[in-house]
Amino acid sequence: ELAAPLPANATWLMQTWAFHFNADFWSPKAIRAFLSGMPRTRTLLLDLYADEFPVHHAFVADDGRRVPYVWCVLHNFGGTTALRGNLTR
Repeated sequence: ELAAPLPANATWLMQTWAFHFNADFWSPKAIRAFLSGMPRTRTLLLDLYADEFPVHHAFVADDGRRVPYVWCVLHNFGGTTALRGNLTR
């Protein structure tokens, strides 16, 4: 219902911070239920901390189909501007 007034070709772009940082609430079952209510063909999830704590493994709706996502590396956490990474991985 919320998406009804949007253009037919609009895409929901969602950051998935909460799935990691509030993991006590966002169990895989809760994530599946949430994603099942979103229009799969018009949804794109950003796994912003995927280089350290990926959560895209849980981006599956109740019908078992994966929801599209972008594997991301976020180099700036509010003032930490150096480009760095875990080079041993």
